[in-house]
Amino acid sequence: MTKYYNVTRPNILSIFYFNLLYKKIIKLGSFNKKKIILDFGSGMGTLKKLNKKLNNPSTIINYDIIKDLSDIKYWHKSTFDTIVISQVFYLFSEKKIISTLNKLYSINPKVEIICAFSSQSIFNKIGSYLLGHSDAHEGTKTNPIVERRILLKKCNLLEEISFFSLFRILRLNFKKKN
Repeated sequence: MTKYYNVTRPNILSIFYFNLLYKKIIKLGSFNKKKIILDFGSGMGTLKKLNKKLNNPSTIINYDIIKDLSDIKYWHKSTFDTIVISQVFYLFSEKKIISTLNKLYSINPKVEIICAFSSQSIFNKIGSYLLGHSDAHEGTKTNPIVERRILLKKCNLLEEISFFSLFRILRLNFKKKN
């Protein structure tokens, strides 16, 4: 089995955490409605698999920097109503997050954005060891506080979920440019 850098393969314990996270994303993003969703940084495609298992009419397109995990070659050449960015931006520099959001805005300024990120709290650190993912958050370039600040500078916060200081999920849309 191929090992991909920064792609989490949930184990028997952590699968509960990831299923909880993805179920909350699915509910917050109203995936029970017919829409096209881009999973930006899809990894192993768990969100798509779970959405299919729930028989939701929405279509999820997987995009990952690792070609064999992607349904498409270029994310910015796709058409979608919603983009999910789940636990990805921590690997980007602030400049890269801003440029990605600018590119996204130029493609579709009306896109709905669902952004999930780990709080990287002491509870996450303890949990990562207990759940067998001691390398969680390895390679962090942007911490969650800065990530949230960047998102709120460019976007309107429509809804936010926090789960026991483990993760946050934001539902956003772009602010209108003047």
